[in-house]
Amino acid sequence: QLNHIQFNMDSVDLNMIEVGMVYQMKELFFIPATPEFLKRSYGELERLKQFLAKNTVLKVEVRGHVNGPMQTNPEFYQLLSDQRAAAVKAFLVENGVEKARIATKGMANKEMRYASPKNEFEAIENRRVEIVITTVK
Repeated sequence: QLNHIQFNMDSVDLNMIEVGMVYQMKELFFIPATPEFLKRSYGELERLKQFLAKNTVLKVEVRGHVNGPMQTNPEFYQLLSDQRAAAVKAFLVENGVEKARIATKGMANKEMRYASPKNEFEAIENRRVEIVITTVK
C-alpha cells in the first residue's frame, strides 16, 4: 500500500517516516530515451544519497516510470524504466549506500499520471523516478 505523502528529504523526521511513503525525485532528468542522467540531476541524486546515509534503518525501492502514451512499444518502455531505476541504484551504491538497502522496479508506462499528456509538465510527471520506503527498522 503506497502512501503518496511527499516528504522533504532534507527535513523529514525519521519518526514520521512510514513504509509505503513515496518521494518523487523532481530534479532528476535523463537524456531522452536513455538511462543517462543530465548533469543537472546530480544535486538531487546527492540529496538522496545523503538522506539514505543519514537514515541507515531505511530500505527503499527505486521505481522508474516513463511517458509512453501511445502504447506502441511496451518492451522498450519496460526496459527503459528498468534501466533508469537501475541507474539510480548504481549511483547510490557507487557512492557508499549498501546495495541490499535498494531494490528497483521498472513501472514502464503502467502508472502514467496523464494518459494523454497535453504539455511538457504532464509528460514530465509521467516520466519520473519515485523512491518508496519499504522498510523502517
